[in-house]
Amino acid sequence: MAASAAGTARVAKPVSAQTGTAAKYLIVACDGGGIRGLVTSLYDRGANREVIAPGALQVLRAEADFLRGNSRRLGGASTFNVNASPVNYLDQERAEVHTVERWLYDERDTADARQRCFVEDSDQTYVLKRQGQDWLIDEVRLENSKRGDCPPGT
Repeated sequence: MAASAAGTARVAKPVSAQTGTAAKYLIVACDGGGIRGLVTSLYDRGANREVIAPGALQVLRAEADFLRGNSRRLGGASTFNVNASPVNYLDQERAEVHTVERWLYDERDTADARQRCFVEDSDQTYVLKRQGQDWLIDEVRLENSKRGDCPPGT
């Protein structure tokens, strides 16, 4: 069962502190809420081990497990919008990115009938750790989150 959501993510283009050239990052636009649909997709494919450290994944796994355990997926009106700060390099091996995110979760069952719909607004910081040439989400710090009902007509 894969998740699907449409949306936009705006991330400042990172530049390598060592070379001054564009760096390759494995940043998943996510939060303690927003990644929930995306983690379902990554989790099913086993790719989460490549971009998210086990400790950070624990913050995100509960909602993915809820969706999978209840035979639900994201669909219908599910969307997201992620605004990310420029990369803040803590040192050569660690960096952080702060995001402000809005996710609309339209949870569907196997017959594509809506089971639950809500909006989550949040801001969080992702701490990244260098892993070879790439970066790993090492920690997720949820700073603020609020949920509300989907807008009328959604």
